[in-house]
Amino acid sequence: MRKMENFEYKYIIKELKGALEGKRFERIRKAGDHFRIKIGNKEIICEPGARFHETLLKEEAEKDGFCEKIEKELKGAILRRIYQLNEDRIIAMDFGDKKLIMEMFGKGNIILIDKEGTIIWVLREEEWKTRKIKRGERYAPPPKKDYEGKYVIIPLIDKLGKKYAKRVLEEARVGESRKGEEVSEEERRRIEEAVERLEREAKPYIIKRGDAVEDFSLFKEEGAEECSAFSECIDRFFALQSKKDPKLEKLKRRLEAQKKRLEEVKEEEKEFRKIAEEIYKNYEKVQKLLEEARKGKIKLDKERAFEVEL
Repeated sequence: MRKMENFEYKYIIKELKGALEGKRFERIRKAGDHFRIKIGNKEIICEPGARFHETLLKEEAEKDGFCEKIEKELKGAILRRIYQLNEDRIIAMDFGDKKLIMEMFGKGNIILIDKEGTIIWVLREEEWKTRKIKRGERYAPPPKKDYEGKYVIIPLIDKLGKKYAKRVLEEARVGESRKGEEVSEEERRRIEEAVERLEREAKPYIIKRGDAVEDFSLFKEEGAEECSAFSECIDRFFALQSKKDPKLEKLKRRLEAQKKRLEEVKEEEKEFRKIAEEIYKNYEKVQKLLEEARKGKIKLDKERAFEVEL
């Protein structure tokens, strides 16, 4: 499944700030594997660990127990600020007395904290060696990573995402497999310039292969079609993905398996045909040997057979 990358979250927050900040929290509803959050007159989709964007699509959604708790705490609250926490895949919505934190890495999570940072409600309680996501605990984002001895692409993947890290290193003419300490000052300068250029020139694109929508991107690549907003690109992409019929996908997989087996049968058929042709070319020799076997001139038993050199 396609998941949004760090640089894409940074872009989408910048895109949505003007439309969301200063508006009231209206409601939150669950629709399948994602949540629909209404702020002002905007509907935002948050699928923890996967995507965050405005949507214009209508769909059935319900208010489950988690939604009820969040709505009770935030109903009518003004969104003062939306921002990216620690330049990570964490989106924070500041409502003054409370904050709604959306962790978009791993399986993802949605966490409501009070002004002291204590967790009030959480979608899913989790625990690691360095942090706990549980009610009553103080919320802390993941600790910063140590990149010492890592490949040069690793910190770029954390900062931008794999798709954009590869793009930056390609433009900077620096190999992905270079260790950080092996990179020269000149190469570091080129990497920084490539990152700045990516951020400066970023535009929303939907990526098409023929008539099919394959992906979305913030730089122009083959099959790119510019959108009016990045939310539009993401919305279109996931809308088409969700329309895939599970039964049809199952039939497609079965068809692929049958095609593979057909190719194997064709190869087996070629081998059997080759053997048959050899037997036919040496028909008289085989017949003579079989006749001798019948007359008892060649002794056979159940455990043994004879080989014919053709």
